[in-house]
Amino acid sequence: MNIQSEQLTVKATPRSTLEFTDVHGHTLACLEGTLWVTQHMDTYDWVLLPGQSMTIVSNGPVFVSACRQNATFFLSQRVPEPCEKFIKPFLPAGFYQSSISCGDHA
Repeated sequence: MNIQSEQLTVKATPRSTLEFTDVHGHTLACLEGTLWVTQHMDTYDWVLLPGQSMTIVSNGPVFVSACRQNATFFLSQRVPEPCEKFIKPFLPAGFYQSSISCGDHA
């Protein structure tokens, strides 16, 4: 899936896999449920819980699946630092504070 907008909210169902391309640098945030995320050429998969987010580092496709139940996630283009103060009120509570680091692989 190629995102043609600055932000996208998606509801994923179990046993479905969504493929995103051209999303390097985008932020993926789990709003509800549990997400399984696989990035092209990454030796680790990621599991995101509600309130957690990650930055896509792959230049290749990214695959997102819901684990066991429906999951909702938010995918947005990278916002330059000076713009964050204007966008932050529209993002889920704790969006920036709950980002996981590179050491939090599944």
